[in-house]
Amino acid sequence: MKNEVQKQAAGEWVCLNPNQVEERRVQALMEQELRLAASFQVLSGRYGRQKRTLRTLAADNLHSARELRSAYFIMTGVQLAPEEVAAMPLSKAYEAALRQVYDELERLAQRYGASETADACLREICERAAEQLGSQRRVVRSLIAQL
Repeated sequence: MKNEVQKQAAGEWVCLNPNQVEERRVQALMEQELRLAASFQVLSGRYGRQKRTLRTLAADNLHSARELRSAYFIMTGVQLAPEEVAAMPLSKAYEAALRQVYDELERLAQRYGASETADACLREICERAAEQLGSQRRVVRSLIAQL
């Protein structure tokens, strides 16, 4: 198996090159990250006991969205300034809302996992984000267990 330096020297290494399919994927992933961040913010305002944890989860999603926005800029030369992304519709019951967010974390992790790409940099971003989402799912399960 070739290492990254060998791949780059052989011209096999691709890093954030323009590609319309990848650009749309990055944009969609970024919007989902922003939606999750907004959802965690809404929950932190509703349920003060776990406010700090929920805000930390929101910050994690915002960080992933910024990484994706940077990748999009490198790919296209266009700096995305997304409109305010609304939180997903959440149940009034805290437990049900946490379950909804957990389900959304799972769906997004699957989308990252399905992001098969020849682009080494984008693959690395997706792998890191998928790991983070796994960590977030564990935190949400812990929050549910504390109820």
